[in-house]
Amino acid sequence: SLSRVAAFICDCKCRELEVTKGYGMVEFREDLKKLFQTTGVRCKPVVLLVTDSQIVNEGFLEDINGVLNTGDVPNLFSNDDKIQIANELKDVCLARGLPATKDSAYALFVQNTQ
Repeated sequence: SLSRVAAFICDCKCRELEVTKGYGMVEFREDLKKLFQTTGVRCKPVVLLVTDSQIVNEGFLEDINGVLNTGDVPNLFSNDDKIQIANELKDVCLARGLPATKDSAYALFVQNTQ
């Protein structure tokens, strides 16, 4: 598809949802978490390809809209997850002259996902 060509030109990896029977919000949010680990912590550019047939729950669209508008999905990560993200991005924050706090690390994480 044209989206794959554009991703290739931009040197981005393509990821697609693997929607199976019983795939719902919990599984979708777990897939988003994995994707965000790649983009937000490892700073690897990724294109998430989603077709209309993969939108089996209207909540998917709300989360995708959040990503497109702000780079974040409300309540996707627990406080413990955010602490782990801060620990993983601590050195990056310090290298960029940012304080190595949970809030600044999470802000960098969100910026990386956009």
